[in-house]
Amino acid sequence: MTVISRLLLDHPALDTAGGAGLHASIETIYTRLGDAVDSRFFTEDALADSSSVDFEHNFKTAFSTLRYDLYTRDTGTGELTLVTDASTPALSSFTVSATPGFLTTKIRVLNSSGSARDIALVVRHIDLTGIKLEQVTLAVSSDVSLKFGRVHLVDTTAARTLTLPDPALSKSVIVVKDSTGSAGTNVITIARFGSETIEGAAASYSLDYDRGSLGLVSDGTNWHVI
Repeated sequence: MTVISRLLLDHPALDTAGGAGLHASIETIYTRLGDAVDSRFFTEDALADSSSVDFEHNFKTAFSTLRYDLYTRDTGTGELTLVTDASTPALSSFTVSATPGFLTTKIRVLNSSGSARDIALVVRHIDLTGIKLEQVTLAVSSDVSLKFGRVHLVDTTAARTLTLPDPALSKSVIVVKDSTGSAGTNVITIARFGSETIEGAAASYSLDYDRGSLGLVSDGTNWHVI
């Protein structure tokens, strides 16, 4: 038997004719398959308070390079609700971390919210090789055009519309952050430069939760949200 990520494969034993070769081939095939998948979706029902669950992700990369979103889950409808700083329960009620001893293969979610929770975790690995983020921040208190390679700290005491630059000009990351904690009420709208898409949609993109942040990167034609 071979365990690959969350798959258990049953095949001829290593000491039988052809067993070793088959074992190696199957392991190679499924490891490559697992490595090719750039996201994982995990669920855990009724995770007790003060308890944790370990999820395997098989990314073969450090925990620090991963991105994740945590959700509460309606087990009846399957509906997911993003857990944020402003939600109930709040993101601070959970701890998402590398599992001790398994820094590149598992993620641990600890529930400290005061009651059992049905949760879902979406884990992504984003390759930012060759993409640069300059260590420069801009304070934004009006409707402006976004700049490549900048962190934009947005004053959300009023709604803001921020316009993306031409995606063909650079592949640097653009970061937008609600710096005053009111985006849930005063939404930050990310407007397109022209006819390009944002995250696959030919429409503006909204940052609409308090203290929220997002990154955007161009592939030269369209925008992708990090």
